[in-house]
Amino acid sequence: MTAMMPAYHSAIIQLRDVVTPDAGGDNTGPNYTTGMKEIDYAPIPRGDLGFGAPPFLGDDKWARLTRPRRANGIKRSGDHKIVWDAPDNQP
Repeated sequence: MTAMMPAYHSAIIQLRDVVTPDAGGDNTGPNYTTGMKEIDYAPIPRGDLGFGAPPFLGDDKWARLTRPRRANGIKRSGDHKIVWDAPDNQP
């Protein structure tokens, strides 16, 4: 991941010139440096998820904090199926 950070940093600079922020949004926040920190992650806004999406969907912080650490809460099962894992505290 660390080797990819310079490319991410450069891409963010380029994208800021062509992507219009949402109303009330801001695209001038911190850019990536030499590694990913928890603060670099942000949940997907609820409005960007489909109706009826479970509350945990779109925020994988719980997966990154588990031990052993997981990169996210999803995995592929074959070519056409994605399986979402829920945090243990979900009903």
